Amino acid sequence: MMKHFLKSTIVIFLGLILMAGPVMAGKAVMGTGGNKGTRVRSLPMTITQPGFYYLTRNLNGTLTIEADDVVLDLMGFKLSGGTQQYGIFMEGRKNVTIRNGSVCNHPGAAIIENSSIGQGHVIQDLRMTNNGQTWRYPSIQLKGSGHVVERCTIIDNYGSGIEVENDSRVMGNLLYSNGYNLGVVSDFFGIHASGSGCHIIDNVVMGSIETGIGVYSGATIRNNVVNDNQETGIMVELEAVLIEENAVMNNNLSDALTCEGIEAYRDCTVRKNMAADNKRANIRVRSSDNVIINNHVKGSTGYGIDFDVSGSFYQGNTATQNTLADFNNTAGQYSGGNNVSY
Repeated sequence: MMKHFLKSTIVIFLGLILMAGPVMAGKAVMGTGGNKGTRVRSLPMTITQPGFYYLTRNLNGTLTIEADDVVLDLMGFKLSGGTQQYGIFMEGRKNVTIRNGSVCNHPGAAIIENSSIGQGHVIQDLRMTNNGQTWRYPSIQLKGSGHVVERCTIIDNYGSGIEVENDSRVMGNLLYSNGYNLGVVSDFFGIHASGSGCHIIDNVVMGSIETGIGVYSGATIRNNVVNDNQETGIMVELEAVLIEENAVMNNNLSDALTCEGIEAYRDCTVRKNMAADNKRANIRVRSSDNVIINNHVKGSTGYGIDFDVSGSFYQGNTATQNTLADFNNTAGQYSGGNNVSY
């Protein structure tokens, strides 16, 4: 049943992404106000003025953006790497939109904003593969705040898939098989929000070499499909995160002692998730002051819901077929009742 649901979700998601990226190479290209945009004819190139820029063919090399208020439309074409470290490089820019094409085969990041003062970038409808072969950078790395990454397909890259910092939104992306096994702890993620206040919504994150989704604090993680990742499916690194209505299945394939399906730390709310077939634990609560309500946990090789310390509230959870116990270490927790093991 779950496999059928997952396959159907992925097929529908891929179909929507393929329809979302129009190829407009045969049409006239106009910028804002009806003015003709600027064609990117060759690389390397540096954009130094605001405006609308576009491609009319595949190009190899790096494009550097040194202006704010830029729209770059790849028009369905590809920016490929080679000896160039990055695909598209920004540092301290504001309000840059990059959309509609592919960014592949770069030794470092496909797209990078390299300064914490970067603000308000929009990355949408892009396909990325085989980036980070040398430096293991994330395919999309956006330092700073207020960014949006949406409707991108990020597959088979050597670093993390998407990394953002503060108050950013990551929505409707497909990430599969990102990260590279270095044989040591290396912090690869499908999606990583390393600051606060981010929203991770409606993504499919599968097959990451380490963690599926990782966030720091003040984040919302909602309605994602997170499965078949080598380590933890969803991980909170600090506190105050809402995790709700996600399908988290078959994670911690490496069977690591400290990994699980969903990991909450402190002052988190975990509700209405389906966590199934994750090794070691479906949900692990590592600190106090958490609220764990109305989740369904099934088929872990360890525990359904595992509390490491006392001081959390749990209510209305259902659990079944978890090998060691459906609920573990509940002494010292506050039960609101209706926690059912069957």
